[in-house]
Amino acid sequence: MVQALQQQVAQLEMREQQLEEQGRQNEEKVMHELAVKIKAIEQLKIKLEESNQLVKDRTKTVQELSGNQKFMVLVFIEEN
Repeated sequence: MVQALQQQVAQLEMREQQLEEQGRQNEEKVMHELAVKIKAIEQLKIKLEESNQLVKDRTKTVQELSGNQKFMVLVFIEEN
């Protein structure tokens, strides 16, 4: 009877160690996946900021060109 209880205790301890190891592995996996997602989000943020700046630059260029065309029309009208 004592020997059977000792075997059960040993099995429970072994199972506990297995569960702890599995928990550590799961935690490492989740942390890795989270790090990958964070990096992807940071890269997307950089791309978004670059795209936003590009749109601002293009908008400024279009406004400047539009202003130049209006100026050229005014000069043309005044000259004629």
